Amino acid sequence: MTPLIELDHINCKTGKKYLLHDISWTVNTGEKWIVFGENGSGKTTLLSLIAGYKHYTGGNMRLFNEAYHPEKSLHYRKQIGWISTSFFNNVLYKEAVISIILTGKDGTLGVTGYPSNHDLLRANKLLNIFNLKRKRDMPFYLLSKGEQQSVLLARAFMGEPRILLLDEADSGLDYMARLQLSEFLNTYSEKTSATLISVTHYPNEIPDYFNHCLLMQGGRIYQKGKIEDVFCSEIMQGFLGCSIEVKKQKNGYQFFCESKRRDGYVELWKS
Repeated sequence: MTPLIELDHINCKTGKKYLLHDISWTVNTGEKWIVFGENGSGKTTLLSLIAGYKHYTGGNMRLFNEAYHPEKSLHYRKQIGWISTSFFNNVLYKEAVISIILTGKDGTLGVTGYPSNHDLLRANKLLNIFNLKRKRDMPFYLLSKGEQQSVLLARAFMGEPRILLLDEADSGLDYMARLQLSEFLNTYSEKTSATLISVTHYPNEIPDYFNHCLLMQGGRIYQKGKIEDVFCSEIMQGFLGCSIEVKKQKNGYQFFCESKRRDGYVELWKS
C-alpha cells in the first residue's frame, strides 16, 4: 500500500505546553480512519498539521510520498479537503459563502484573483448540493452552525481532494442534513479512492466503511490499528478508565459502562 501521510515522532508545542507529543502514524491510500478521544486530546491540532494550517515543532512529516516543506503548504492544501468549524470559526467572519467555497480550490483563506467560469459553475453546483443557494452572498458569521458546517463541506469538495479530513463534520447539522451528509460520504467513499480521516465523539454512528481507528489521549496516541481491534472492551476499559463492554452494532459501536443496577451495565452511547 502507498503511504499518503507519514508522521515520525511529531511534536507540537505552544510555549512549554505540548499539544501533540511523539506522534508516529502512517495512513495509506484509500484507508478510512476514525480519530477518537476526549476534548483537548489533540485531535484538531493533529488534523490541522496534516492540512497545512499549523506547523509542528519537532519530528518529521511526509505527505504524498515526499518530505513536507512548510513553504509548499498551499501545494498540499490543494489535495486535502478539511472541514473544521473549531478552526475556521477563528479565521472566517465576514467572507461571503460563495467566496469561502471558491477558496477550496487552492486551499487559501481568501479568494485570490478572478475565478474562472468553470470554478464558478462548480461552486454553484456545490451550493445546490448542500442547500446553500439562498445563502450565496451571506457572510459566514450570520449563518447557523449547521449552515457554516455545510459551507465548509462545500469548500472541501471545491477541489478534488485525495485526503478528506472531517473534524466533527456533522456537528450542528439537523437530522435530515446528517442523513444527507452520511449518504454523500458513503457515495464518495465508494466511487473514489480518497483517504478519509474523521474525528467523532459518537462511536455508535460510525459508518461501516471506516476500517481503522486512532485513539488520542493527552496529546499522545493511546492506540491505533484496525477498528475492530481498537474498539474492543479490553482497550476501551483502559482508555476510558472504567469497566466497559463494547458491542458492535449494525452502524458503529455501543459502549456499556458497569453500574450498580441489576443488569450490571448502563449504556453510554445510544444510537
